[in-house]
Amino acid sequence: MADFVAGQLKDRVRIRPSVYSQFTLFSEQQTNNLLQIAMDSHGDSRDYMGRHVLPAPGAVKSIVEESDVINRLAAAHGLVFRPDNEALLLYYQKSDWVPLHIDDQLEYEFNLLTMLRRVKTSEKSRTATYFWGADGEFMATDLNVGESVFFHANYTPHGRPPLPEGEEVVLLAVGMGRPRE
Repeated sequence: MADFVAGQLKDRVRIRPSVYSQFTLFSEQQTNNLLQIAMDSHGDSRDYMGRHVLPAPGAVKSIVEESDVINRLAAAHGLVFRPDNEALLLYYQKSDWVPLHIDDQLEYEFNLLTMLRRVKTSEKSRTATYFWGADGEFMATDLNVGESVFFHANYTPHGRPPLPEGEEVVLLAVGMGRPRE
């Protein structure tokens, strides 16, 4: 599988998934506010690709803008993003998962995932987001609350296996695209 992925992606831009430590991109207060909004809005989510998804309410988008995370990521990675972006809340519970996939490159080429809630059944539990790099490298990120991962979502296959009984994950996903030519 690694050789297949590497062969398919070898001529494309490679930006390795970058993990940002706890409360680096969003403060602890912003993370708590995002979680509260996510929990209050969970009933409005819909099943999509094995987990529940909700387009982020305006209050989430305000926190994303307030954090200046998009401009900070652009500067850190030498990129330019369009002013529009997409923010989603992703909810995973027992047996929820998302298959290995790449995102729609016509819209949002890059993605930022930030952990808002993580319930584990034990410290040994590991239900990470998995990434296959263009070099065939495999990476798993089991984020803690307030940690984030930024990646080239339309060139990096990624997914999450089913969560076991008693576990829960709530993520903020922010999609960003380069200017259209």
